[in-house]
Amino acid sequence: MGVQRDTIHQGSCDGDQLIGGYFDEHPWGTFDAPVIVEDPAFPGVKQWPSAFTISDEIYQIKNFSRTTTRVLVRLDPSKLDLNNPRVYRTDADFAVTWARMYGQGRVFYSTLGHVEANWDRPEMQTMIAEAIMRRASLSVGARMNFSATAPPTP
Repeated sequence: MGVQRDTIHQGSCDGDQLIGGYFDEHPWGTFDAPVIVEDPAFPGVKQWPSAFTISDEIYQIKNFSRTTTRVLVRLDPSKLDLNNPRVYRTDADFAVTWARMYGQGRVFYSTLGHVEANWDRPEMQTMIAEAIMRRASLSVGARMNFSATAPPTP
């Protein structure tokens, strides 16, 4: 489980295979990030509003692909400055929180958490607690589906 870390820098190790990509800039720095909950059925994200703004530093991830990742939360590209010279993704697909399989292991990653005050938010605390419990298989209920998801249709 990873939360608000520089992910993995290219060439540093095979951790990009584990996480699903590696750090490739935070184009907007800390800003009021327009966020969409893409998969509210996934445990740990249903407590967030379907769309909201949160002051945080969101990472742009290189070599990130939905073919191997289930996106749970993403930025709303219609509300971003995509002309920012530090924006390198050409598909405008900026995942914020996701889950995936890595071998037989379950991976959860979120770029949220750079701003300390966000850790006091009940939604954030619930998301992290659920992620820990699910990774450890402590929660009751059906096994989580970590299958990849297709990008939303514009």
